[in-house]
Amino acid sequence: KREMMSFAIPALGIFLTNPLLSNIDNAFVGRTVGSDGLAALSPATLCTDQVLYLFSFLARATTGLVSRAYASPSGDSGDVEAAREAASAPLTVSLLCGLILSVLYSVFTPQ
Repeated sequence: KREMMSFAIPALGIFLTNPLLSNIDNAFVGRTVGSDGLAALSPATLCTDQVLYLFSFLARATTGLVSRAYASPSGDSGDVEAAREAASAPLTVSLLCGLILSVLYSVFTPQ
């Protein structure tokens, strides 16, 4: 049980950091810029949070794929090459999505 909690608590912390950082952003912008800044930040925060939740499947799916590929049927050492191959497709997808989103943001963000 202790081993499971040592894994579960940091994993839970990952999901709590995003709302915490959004609240810190809101507090900082509210104090420095005011209500106009908060009005602009709120939709942006919502969109960013939704995109992060949408792409969180990559991390979850990759973890399962790599762990199954790394597991050795004989119980000896892990198959590193199979784990690398299993991780290559999700890594490519995430890099392409990041590149596409970066280009879209740079093109469509008002100056």
